[in-house]
Amino acid sequence: ASRPQAPAILRATYSAKFDGDRRLSGPLNWELHHLDAQPGLLTLGTSSLAVSDIRTDQRAAVHGLNPSGEWQLWSTGDESKLVGEWSHWGEARLSSRVFDLQLPRALSSRLELELPRGWEARVAGITPEVKVPGDGTTHVWTFDLGRQLTAPLRIEPARPTGAPRILVRENTVYR
Repeated sequence: ASRPQAPAILRATYSAKFDGDRRLSGPLNWELHHLDAQPGLLTLGTSSLAVSDIRTDQRAAVHGLNPSGEWQLWSTGDESKLVGEWSHWGEARLSSRVFDLQLPRALSSRLELELPRGWEARVAGITPEVKVPGDGTTHVWTFDLGRQLTAPLRIEPARPTGAPRILVRENTVYR
């Protein structure tokens, strides 16, 4: 008899609003894939996200850390979608906010950020899709991360088009 296959997150979507200071928060949606309908542990790895209220339509999800510090989630084998809430605090660096996101294992992850007008988001090596919904007071930045587990996110005030970026390095030696 073959061993049952562990479930996996097929698609993960992390949506969040930026509070204009240092916090991202919003809903998460995970689509699960089961090769068979057997219960099992889904190993999510390590994550920097603060998560809460992970659930299916009928019940709260059972999850926690194993002895080696990896995050695991119990799958009953019959759920296809989990939802919850997530948040992450960033670090202020000059006028930028830096978020070193470490995401749970997934076959495909997407980050959707709603930022106030006048802010820009960057993830190294990924070109975002930017939409301006409704009244134009916010912009939604979408990053398709694929299987990446880390997403070094930088949020900063928008620079006027064509404005030069000024970098200064000081090296002072006292004798």
